[in-house]
Amino acid sequence: DTYGEAGDGTLSYYFASAFDKVYVQPSGLVGLLGLHLPNLFYKPLLAKLGIEPQLFQYFEYKNAPNPFTQEGFTKPHREQLERLSKSLFDQIAAGISQGRQLAPDATQTLMNCGNMTAEQAKEAKLIDTILYPDQVLSQVPEGTKVVPMRKYVKELEKDEKPKPLDLKKDDKPKIALITLVGTIARGWDNPNSRDPTICSESAMRNIRAAYEDKTVKAIVVRVDSPGGSAVASDSIRRELERAKEAGLPVVVSMGNFAASGGYYISTAADKIVAQPASITGSIGVIFGKMVIGKALEKVGINHDDVKQGEYASAMSPYRTFTEKEAQLAHSLGLRVYEDFTKLVMDSRKLSAKQVDKLARGRVWSGLDAKELQLVDELGGLKEAYMLAGKLAGLEGKALPKLVDFPKPKSALQRIAAALNDEPGDSSV
Repeated sequence: DTYGEAGDGTLSYYFASAFDKVYVQPSGLVGLLGLHLPNLFYKPLLAKLGIEPQLFQYFEYKNAPNPFTQEGFTKPHREQLERLSKSLFDQIAAGISQGRQLAPDATQTLMNCGNMTAEQAKEAKLIDTILYPDQVLSQVPEGTKVVPMRKYVKELEKDEKPKPLDLKKDDKPKIALITLVGTIARGWDNPNSRDPTICSESAMRNIRAAYEDKTVKAIVVRVDSPGGSAVASDSIRRELERAKEAGLPVVVSMGNFAASGGYYISTAADKIVAQPASITGSIGVIFGKMVIGKALEKVGINHDDVKQGEYASAMSPYRTFTEKEAQLAHSLGLRVYEDFTKLVMDSRKLSAKQVDKLARGRVWSGLDAKELQLVDELGGLKEAYMLAGKLAGLEGKALPKLVDFPKPKSALQRIAAALNDEPGDSSV
């Protein structure tokens, strides 16, 4: 009916441009406005509340703390967001140009025209005809089944989704799929949690189940994570190394995000496949705390403590770091950063100078990451699956099925696990 109603319709139109025909109803608009990345900065508010961020970032492009430590964009923060948004904008413009058979320059010009009426969009060749949805449906040949897009996608996912086989009974060759989605944390999955989390113990168990299964010929790891715990990331990465030591090729398929800890895990792979618009990199570290002592005093709450050991209360949120504690915190964060960059150097076969230009917390689109040698190929899960088969020596043969590891638990099993406080399952 419309692509943005007096607002931004860029992404919905980008999707529509891949189809053979594009329609809009007479009252509809085409809001091909581009990309907008707003950021909020809370430093003045935190100061009024009495909350003091003490956060170390490695280095100037690691911008996650900036909303709490800055009052606006720093030069590196703005620089990297401008590059990232330009990369994504160019990909959208190129896709629309290809789909609508327009010259790239013409598409770029149209994306600076603001909201267009249906008539203007037709004149610009962004749509084919002005019709209401019922008029479009009336043109569908009789006897053709029409289904909503959401239902179509769900059915498509059922056909393409890896089959959860009973691994104990299935002795056919297979390629294992390990799915890692969410923030990275230590420990086991919580079956009661609705927040997507990659818990290290559960992820390691799933990887171990794959490489200990003699029918598995390769592993594909789907990573969709903005990062999280450095220790948990390292533990998961180590388990993927063990899979390679067991003789299995490992291929990472990047989703929307594979940044920071998500990229840390990915460095264990033999090959990395990213979507052009995946957000990756962020090779950097954040370490520190938010101090709320003054905020508590403002509402009449005092704090006191007893400690044994000079650094026992170093991470207390009720007071700031001492000079010695700050030095120690800085050195710990720096060590993690140095370990991270060393992994990137070794896995991607880059020099320290090359990695320094790519790291320092910078994020990249998948397209840019390919050019910068941070990923190997562009594509989705299918391409990663094909590449895993090739690395396993199965090129030219019928590839084994892609199978979820481990077998997902039934709803009843998940309820029982929650009631018994058992460790969760990362495939749930």
